[in-house]
Amino acid sequence: MITEGDILLKSFRVRLDTGCNIRCFFCDSWHERPVNVSAAHISAALNEAKKGGVEAIAISGGEPLISPCLNGVLDAVSDSELPAHVTTNGTLLEDKASLLAESGVTTIHLSLENIEGRTRLASNCEIDARKICSAISAARDAGLNVEINHLVLCGLNWSVAQLERILDFCVAKGIGLNILDLLYTWNQALEPLYVPYVEVRNVLEQEFGLIGQVVPRYGTIQTKYCYGNVCVYLRDFRAVPSSSLCVTCSAKQGTFGVTPPQLSTSGTIGICKHKRKQVGESEKEIEENVAWICRLVRSGGQINWLRT
Repeated sequence: MITEGDILLKSFRVRLDTGCNIRCFFCDSWHERPVNVSAAHISAALNEAKKGGVEAIAISGGEPLISPCLNGVLDAVSDSELPAHVTTNGTLLEDKASLLAESGVTTIHLSLENIEGRTRLASNCEIDARKICSAISAARDAGLNVEINHLVLCGLNWSVAQLERILDFCVAKGIGLNILDLLYTWNQALEPLYVPYVEVRNVLEQEFGLIGQVVPRYGTIQTKYCYGNVCVYLRDFRAVPSSSLCVTCSAKQGTFGVTPPQLSTSGTIGICKHKRKQVGESEKEIEENVAWICRLVRSGGQINWLRT
């Protein structure tokens, strides 16, 4: 029987913490951190995760397509024979699409806040919309599925009209849409930009007449809508554990809770900031720590999926 905690173990995240080629004001993942794990270590981790019931790999960053770790991670993905998806800002996707497809990547999550003018609401980089469209075409030509990760920001790209534009863009391209909220806890000054998921749901349901369906996806629970020929997802559930797993997180409602297991190239593994440790220097240590994190989720008691 699949438990609430088992949903988290359907996905395993590999985070390439080696920097980003753009610096968005709402993101703190552009920092470069030292690489403390090898390709062999990552391969060992993925194989152990597969034994633990993981069914898919999520590769993120920083910007993974500029990472010196990318080829090693892709080799590990290929060896694991698990499907993978990559989250990218799209600047290098056109050149890397074939390599990703050949390595076992099945889906691209392309970060896109605007479809006109500045496509990334970034502090130091403007990306031409034509470049993004070319990247989408290259990915589709390589056999990759493409989904837009659309971060909504109050006062910048959030309105019924702007939502309709991104929905129609996805319909025209035949690509999925993931609508994301702003993680502002690292910088409280960003809170005025935050759009609650309940507000997004209300607009989708009241303004567009869409009917939502709750589904497990990518190690999370999400709300799925169908708009024309595309699927629209809200990552609007948080996994909040019982006190036996993490007292700090479960003590307060509205917390971000825990995530699917995450391995960083800087050398940590964990499910939240409270349950994280160094992954180890040998393949055996890494395997033991991946097994530990899988057991931790399964043995941690009830996971409550709270809708936000």
